[in-house]
Amino acid sequence: MAGLADDWKVNRQICIDVLCAYLRMPYEPDPGEDAPGEDGPIEKRLAFQASREVRHTVIRVITNHLNGTAPVSWRGLNFDFTGVVFDGGTFTRAEFSGGTVDFTFAGFSGGTVGFGGAEFSAGTVDFGSAGFSGGTVDFSDSSDWSQPPAFGRGVDESGPPPGVTLPAAKGPSPGTSPSADLTGNTTYSSVASCRAHGLATRVRPS
Repeated sequence: MAGLADDWKVNRQICIDVLCAYLRMPYEPDPGEDAPGEDGPIEKRLAFQASREVRHTVIRVITNHLNGTAPVSWRGLNFDFTGVVFDGGTFTRAEFSGGTVDFTFAGFSGGTVGFGGAEFSAGTVDFGSAGFSGGTVDFSDSSDWSQPPAFGRGVDESGPPPGVTLPAAKGPSPGTSPSADLTGNTTYSSVASCRAHGLATRVRPS
């Protein structure tokens, strides 16, 4: 499907929608070693592991098309992860520079979903109503936080949901003052540092 998306530009979004739809299929959790049933615990666990590997492969393919690893870019397109259950995977160095990436009502049930080196510079990335029940989402090493994801009403960078690690606020260096732009507005290097200072200021990308 990824190859078809690369070759079929006019319907690339449709192919991406199919990949996302696969991730949205009902999720069967790890049955554990003592799972009951006629098939026995070994068969159930093998089926779970095979399904998880396919899901993680789909996430990896999407990420490769967002971070420049794949020969064709999917940046700026839409990705519907509504209600998807993530038990791992990575979006390392993915560039979110347009379109809509929807994680609303997604569940993070185990493992860590990492965004190391990811860039959030434009578009919409929405984690509203996402659930974190044993899994974590790590944004701490994101390389661009100028257009951060939304986590829902009442949640900002000073108080992320449990299970979410945000980039550290980057205020002025010790012994220095915040810089000012040509309009006289004070600037900081992240949304978090702006809010930490209680200011509605412009954000200067790191």
